[in-house]
Amino acid sequence: MIQDYLLAFIPIFVAIDVIGIVPVYLTLTEGVPEKPKRRVLRQSILTALLVSLSFLALGKIIFVFLGITMSDFKIAGGVILFAIAINDLLFSTEERKSHEVKDETTEISIQHTPSIGIVPIGIPLIVGPALLTTLMISIDSYGMWPTISAVVINLLIVYTALRYSPYILRITGRSGAKGIAKVVTLLLAAIGVMMVRKGITEIIQGGM
Repeated sequence: MIQDYLLAFIPIFVAIDVIGIVPVYLTLTEGVPEKPKRRVLRQSILTALLVSLSFLALGKIIFVFLGITMSDFKIAGGVILFAIAINDLLFSTEERKSHEVKDETTEISIQHTPSIGIVPIGIPLIVGPALLTTLMISIDSYGMWPTISAVVINLLIVYTALRYSPYILRITGRSGAKGIAKVVTLLLAAIGVMMVRKGITEIIQGGM
């Protein structure tokens, strides 16, 4: 039982990539006074939690409606995670995440955007394709409660990391943060390969 909670926590932690989020968050909130910045942070975490829980609740219903099996999703999700990891390895994590939020922040002043905690920080900076894919795999592999617990704990970690992000970046430096993010990216690539392997194995065994 405890093992399921731990196994659900690790891939979600890797998929969120909190170290990669920190520099981008600091850039997006640069110049924002401390009180509004805290409000934006709370808003982003709440948004990430609601989107994650909604996806967990409705994901399987959508699968049934579309006739998609979990084995199908594991293969597709694994390919997506592997592609995201390759993109991270070819480009810096900060560069990739900045690109993800580019459209949402174009020609918008951060000081005049009260909803920036929702978009782009909540979505897609915290809750991106990698996390949503991992959530569906996790709920099938480890169950609903381990997955929900893993989401809540990881979002608490994200809140703490972003709350004290200036100090974290001061300790690691941008180069150090990028180095740690690359290691996390390798783990994400490995998780993607594992998902593809499991999906193919399940389809083969199901056909026997």
